[in-house]
Amino acid sequence: MPDFDQNVTAVFAQPFLLTTAVDRRKRRHAPDYLVLREKDVPLVVDVKPRHLLTRPKVNLALDCAREVVLSRGWDFEVWSEPPETELANLLSLAGYRRDWLFDEDLLAEIRQADLHGATLGEAFHAFPRHPD
Repeated sequence: MPDFDQNVTAVFAQPFLLTTAVDRRKRRHAPDYLVLREKDVPLVVDVKPRHLLTRPKVNLALDCAREVVLSRGWDFEVWSEPPETELANLLSLAGYRRDWLFDEDLLAEIRQADLHGATLGEAFHAFPRHPD
């Protein structure tokens, strides 16, 4: 992700329209992102859900975009959602940003406890007043 890449200097959404001819037919495609990088050539990114990547029309558009972009000496990537298990884990972890979902008294006890070096099992059992 460019959000956390220190090499990235700028990101532009739908930065330009590619136009090319395939089998004497005009094809137009707007890539999703242009990522400018300090130490590398620009990166053009298309974002597509994984399930669409098997469709011939989608593949044709991506292949045409890839060919044009690479011919300019730039990089091209297709990004999709993470695998299902990884996405489920990320969504679960994101829930921990919602402080209203947690018992303030339990959080205070946990913060005051000396759990350095404790296993998860030991930490879980350190608070008998609270259910599992």
